[in-house]
Amino acid sequence: WVCLDRGKLQRRDRTASRRFGKKIAIERAHISELLKVQPVYSDRDSRRLRALYDMVETHYRGLVATGVEERTYSSIVVPSILEKLPDTLRLTITRGEEYLEWNLGDLLRVLLKEVELREDYNLTPRVHPTSEGYGKKKSPQTNSRGHEDME
Repeated sequence: WVCLDRGKLQRRDRTASRRFGKKIAIERAHISELLKVQPVYSDRDSRRLRALYDMVETHYRGLVATGVEERTYSSIVVPSILEKLPDTLRLTITRGEEYLEWNLGDLLRVLLKEVELREDYNLTPRVHPTSEGYGKKKSPQTNSRGHEDME
């Protein structure tokens, strides 16, 4: 049997209490930051969508690291974050999904796919139509030297 004196037990209890108190403060700070995420107004703004995703993921990882169960905050945080997304993006990622049952990890998985698709799309070169339309050939013209030029 190990016998601890009253002083040692009190010190251990104070230490545990301080650590637990800090853990609660850290959890609350992460959740508070998740609720304060800035909205993205345009589904074409892939830079801001990426920033939103990165911020949410950072705080999500912080909550995971502290051991908080997702179900304790997801029912508040997930709807809040969904409201910060443009309507068209929200419709795209929730279509055909059981999104009312999502935890934050589920939301992050579908949001990452959509953000990466939009980033890839923005990197793809696009062909812009001319004022003459698609597939029209330009008629040849003769230049001052008697050669045919294309307009």
